[in-house]
Amino acid sequence: MNKSKFLLAAVACLLLAGCQQPDGAYAAVHQIVPDPVILHLGGALYLAKDRENNLFLIEADDFGEATIISRIY
Repeated sequence: MNKSKFLLAAVACLLLAGCQQPDGAYAAVHQIVPDPVILHLGGALYLAKDRENNLFLIEADDFGEATIISRIY
């Protein structure tokens, strides 16, 4: 999947998302990716971009711990 299609899918997920994760989930993303720009995709999924423009897909559990981490770009 190319970058523009992925970002379009991420924006669509953001628009459809109605769930909120606790602040602990954002803390989990900050532990994995230093100084990130975070996009909550809905549910437990987060898209994070670091200073070097690397993109990470991170899933956090209900306890604010990162459970799945994937570098996608």
